[in-house]
Amino acid sequence: EFGANALPENKNTMPFKFLGSYVGLQNDQKLNVPSAQLKSAWCLAALNTKGISTLEERFETRDHTEIMLKYLNANIKVKKLKNKKIISIFGKTPIDAKDISVPGDISSAAFMIVLSLISKNSKVTIKNVLLNPTRTGILDVLKKMKAKIKIKNKKTVCGEIVGDIEAKSSNLKATTVPEKMAPRLIDEYPILFIAACFAKGTSNFKGIEELRIKESDRIKSMESGLKPLGVKISSTKSSVKITGTNSFRLNKKIKIDAKGDHRIAMSFYVLSQVLNKSFKIKDFNYVKTSFPSFTKTINKLKKN
Repeated sequence: EFGANALPENKNTMPFKFLGSYVGLQNDQKLNVPSAQLKSAWCLAALNTKGISTLEERFETRDHTEIMLKYLNANIKVKKLKNKKIISIFGKTPIDAKDISVPGDISSAAFMIVLSLISKNSKVTIKNVLLNPTRTGILDVLKKMKAKIKIKNKKTVCGEIVGDIEAKSSNLKATTVPEKMAPRLIDEYPILFIAACFAKGTSNFKGIEELRIKESDRIKSMESGLKPLGVKISSTKSSVKITGTNSFRLNKKIKIDAKGDHRIAMSFYVLSQVLNKSFKIKDFNYVKTSFPSFTKTINKLKKN
């Protein structure tokens, strides 16, 4: 709709050939799915389009693109209404060249946080972590589960909130995570499921059907990995229930199929470290796609 053409080479499948537009058409759009990726793609296209383009967003999504563009003094306005957000971008205007500091990723930090919470006599401090409210759902849920988590040294860097996260061994309690929380912790559910295995009571995770279409069917992958370990876990198309336990079934060789999904692999690796049991995790090499130093970091923590 910005005037570009996308042509698939094989009728209906990738790869695509893109033919850009020298003119660029002003574009007003309604985004009816919760996708920060689609929003960001629209923002980048609008920057190179004459006139004012407007996007109406009906679901809360991560707002890093808007924050970054404001930091670079792009001509962007964001108006938050009761049930939607309006983003307006005046394209073809100069933006500033600035140095950018990239903080730590809370999705990666989540594995170390949960590892500390469910390990005995453990404490970890992770410095310079992004604390954007659209990304801290994992912290809110864990605190609701009575996790001992503190935020220290909060500051604003390049428009984003950044700080240090301290996590200590905790006696977790089960909780219900409603559907409205899903956009704020969609990537953290696998490691949150591991935390729920150690919580007293039954945790209920609702409105998480998007997990079915991530790098793998994450609900199915977690369920098929946890059940043989004696964890009471059940699922529907869009929900998961997990009852915490202190008696895992560890009397045989444990094999986990990560289905090419880095977060599944990392979640079960964390569990293996807590249980002090070797897991054979298929496709563990996919961890390198997001956290190349994952095992090295955990080994360093264990030594300390």
